[in-house]
Amino acid sequence: MLALNRAKEINCTVDEFWMGLAHDIGKLDTGNSESHIGHEKNIGLVDEFCRGMKLTAEQVFLCVTFARNHMRLLRFNEMRPYKIAQMLDEFRATHTLAITISMAVCAGADALGRAKETFVPFTLYDVEMALEAFRKVTGNDIVQACVAAGKPMPKGKKFGQRLNEMRGMAIKKALGRQ
Repeated sequence: MLALNRAKEINCTVDEFWMGLAHDIGKLDTGNSESHIGHEKNIGLVDEFCRGMKLTAEQVFLCVTFARNHMRLLRFNEMRPYKIAQMLDEFRATHTLAITISMAVCAGADALGRAKETFVPFTLYDVEMALEAFRKVTGNDIVQACVAAGKPMPKGKKFGQRLNEMRGMAIKKALGRQ
């Protein structure tokens, strides 16, 4: 509930409030453990809750995606660029910036809502820089790289992996990482 209080303080949208409310529901299935290790993996409970509340399909997507990734997003600054690219791909970052920004805002509210933490472990600027770099790399870049190197075009899953590798390199450069 602390995350919801923080969300209210920073003027989150209705969708972001739902994300904040639903993201920790997986804790219900981790036993009485105080740490609730792995709670982000129990997405079925989040999905069931959201559908039971009659949320829209987009809201269910947002809640489930945030629940699955909120612990990862809190480690944004420690993540390898390829992993950031994979996460942004899951956030549909090629289609809309709004989802990724909402995820970052909610992760920040979650971090600020914790009694032990008084800061957000990443900046929206870093997220926006990663997004910009991610969106600049497209499938055409893979085609051009394959043609230039005289290599065959990757197919299916390998194409997506190669795309995220190239996006990861662009993110690494944009964030000034070695």
